[in-house]
Amino acid sequence: ALATVILAGQIWRDDAQLFLRSMSWEGMWNGIKRHRKFPLYDTWAALLNNISWQLPAFFLSIFFSSEIVGYYALGTRLLRVPMSLIGASIAQVFFQRASEAKSDSTLSLVTENAFRRLVMLTLFPLLLLTITGSDLFIIFLGENWAEAGVYTQILSLWMFFWFISSPFSTLFRVLERQEFSLFINIAIFVTRFIALLIGGILQDARLAIALFAVSGVLVYGYLSAKIMTEAGVPWSTIFNVIFHYVLYFAPAGLILLGLKIVNASSWITITVTAILLLVYLVYVVWNDPQLHLKITDTIAILLKRMREFARKK
Repeated sequence: ALATVILAGQIWRDDAQLFLRSMSWEGMWNGIKRHRKFPLYDTWAALLNNISWQLPAFFLSIFFSSEIVGYYALGTRLLRVPMSLIGASIAQVFFQRASEAKSDSTLSLVTENAFRRLVMLTLFPLLLLTITGSDLFIIFLGENWAEAGVYTQILSLWMFFWFISSPFSTLFRVLERQEFSLFINIAIFVTRFIALLIGGILQDARLAIALFAVSGVLVYGYLSAKIMTEAGVPWSTIFNVIFHYVLYFAPAGLILLGLKIVNASSWITITVTAILLLVYLVYVVWNDPQLHLKITDTIAILLKRMREFARKK
């Protein structure tokens, strides 16, 4: 509130006459009527969303030990924090492009291209994590944190659907469909509550996390599909994109499952995982002209700055 007051004072100081000439009570009232869905729906949707994210910690602390809460917190933090940063950046760019695309009737093309790129960049790494999560935690954090790695494995697919739908959720604002955002947040809250309650009553922490993940896959999967169809992207395209990149993962998945069957050490598993991920990323960058160009430009800039730094030294 204080920041808003200060900003309003600065604007009034610099542009008071412009505002007095441009604003009218009728125009403000029309704006309030047109955008009334933001306070009526988005506010409550945001509140429910924040509560939903806190539910697992509360339920796990009620039914289980603090160690279980710690395993869950660490596993989700390592997944959610970097993906939230990436997702927030993508959401801002997509919101701007979607607003422009709505006006020139290219919304379906913009949404499909963004969806394809998100699946391309995230599905392969997260599927790797569903197989090697516990090994990753053992290598970097020790045997005591293996259970956190198991939770990460369980939550990886849920995290994929959450990450895919999160940047695109701004599309409902572009289309002025904020009431659906409230509906989906109610569904998320209710399904998470029921899933965690069942796991808690049965005194099975892994079951609670698994049911939590399944409910997230179903709700966020539906949300992703709904967003795509609202933008004009057909179901067949959604399925084909996901199936296409699942096929890319199949050879890597078979190799890692083979290592699990022969009880290979965590070091061997993680080393092979890193090689497979590197090969996939090189393939993706090489076959995506935009990514190839951006990475090439970034490397060129870094090399130029390093040469400048060396000359100064």
